[in-house]
Amino acid sequence: MSGGPSFRRLCLALILFAAPAGVSAQAVSLSVDEMRQLALVLLDEGQPQQAQAVAEALIDRDPGDDVAVFSLAQALLLQGQFVAARRIAAQGFRQGKSDEMRYRIARIAALAAANEGRFTLSQFWLRRALTAAPAPADRQRTMADAQAVRSQNPWRSDVALSFAPSNNVNGGARSAINTVDGLPYALQLSADAQALSGWIGTLDLRTSYRLSETARSRSELGARAYVKAVWLSPEARQALADDNRDLGNGDFGSALVEVSLRHDRVAGQGTLGFGAVLGRSFYAEEANFDFLRLNVDHARPLGSGSVLRLSGYAEQQWDAQDRDDDQRLGASASLEYARPGGDRVSATLSFGAVVSDNVQNTSTTLTLQAGYAFGERIGPAQVSLTVGAQQSLYPDYTVFNPFIFGFVRVPGGRQDDRVFADIDLFFPDYSYAGFAPVVTLSAGATDSNVGRFDQQDLSVNFAIRSVF
Repeated sequence: MSGGPSFRRLCLALILFAAPAGVSAQAVSLSVDEMRQLALVLLDEGQPQQAQAVAEALIDRDPGDDVAVFSLAQALLLQGQFVAARRIAAQGFRQGKSDEMRYRIARIAALAAANEGRFTLSQFWLRRALTAAPAPADRQRTMADAQAVRSQNPWRSDVALSFAPSNNVNGGARSAINTVDGLPYALQLSADAQALSGWIGTLDLRTSYRLSETARSRSELGARAYVKAVWLSPEARQALADDNRDLGNGDFGSALVEVSLRHDRVAGQGTLGFGAVLGRSFYAEEANFDFLRLNVDHARPLGSGSVLRLSGYAEQQWDAQDRDDDQRLGASASLEYARPGGDRVSATLSFGAVVSDNVQNTSTTLTLQAGYAFGERIGPAQVSLTVGAQQSLYPDYTVFNPFIFGFVRVPGGRQDDRVFADIDLFFPDYSYAGFAPVVTLSAGATDSNVGRFDQQDLSVNFAIRSVF
């Protein structure tokens, strides 16, 4: 394909402009394809001004010429005109006719944004480049670049989205009868106190800003918003209606908003971290409680691929309805070991205690958990396993006695024994824009001396996770 006489004359002028000093040029006529090749050659030879002139001539002829747009964006980038380069690249990405060209243009936009110091925008363009990467090597290169940009970015944001069917969306009992060991009677549980089936969806947004960083310390300011939504199954809605319980999906949802401040520093051969979190919890579309949590943690390498992690926290909760306030304390110790083949093994022991104005909440909890992450993929999936056991004790728990129309203490207190297991399947090769699917199979069972808390739950969770 070739242009008209005026375009040919412009081509000649550009050839003369691009020629080295002292070198004569014969009058030649170039086709559009040859002009495109000329622009690319000029870029390779380090002549961005001449390449810009050729690209602009091609764009004047055809604004949809994606090779010309790429050449112009690259020429502007090489001349330090980063804002102009990014805007031209954004235009070219929208009108790109091939994945390869859209990939190359998106990478120019990412590099221009990084040179502007807009690292979050650079990460966005690298994600867009991934959607058009023509080959696996291009994908790996772009993900490596995204990791590098992320390390430079003072802002860090993460989003987790999941959707799961569950046989127990409300944490209800597996039986309709509430029996209590040591008491000679049983009570009928309302429908909403029994396990209800349906779907659970969660959205977890986190962002942090690095306030300062040196070779030995780092400080961050963070924020989080978490929403859990519940959709009851038709069977669950019917069970509530039959029991005259005027409850809907919103009555089982929850949410959380919080801000945090964290400081980490090198301590001996390990790291020491301090943090404070201030937030508010919501349940059933109403404020539930406000809280302030202080935490401290320490990580110390032990050699041979092992790391010891210790942590502790203290939390004050203020009831939003000015009823019962809680104080919570907790500590945990975790040992992690990386095997030579890439597998990772972990074991965690944690303890928590609650002191509350409401005796029903006062408790202690002991949890033992073990994890195993396979270094090699099993088929297309990265697989990790978690199993654990937990015991919770409520020494002053009470239940209603229908004979005296009052509450009596459960003999020996309430005791809940729980076991649980998760299988996590991560599919990094099926990512889109840097987000890959995750499937988690979860199962758990709780055996309690108070029948209301005998539970069984099973869910298959579908989520997305960032690969960088």
